[in-house]
Amino acid sequence: MIVAYTAEPGSRSHEALNLLASWAATEEAHETVDGDASALSGLCT
Repeated sequence: MIVAYTAEPGSRSHEALNLLASWAATEEAHETVDGDASALSGLCT
């Protein structure tokens, strides 16, 4: 199931959804970096 939320541009709801999206993107980036670091550490042993 896919759920999509929208808000009027410039509204407080729009700002809140953008904030939530930035948190999700930041968390995803951290997971990728952590995964790359652990993969590389295996190569250095």
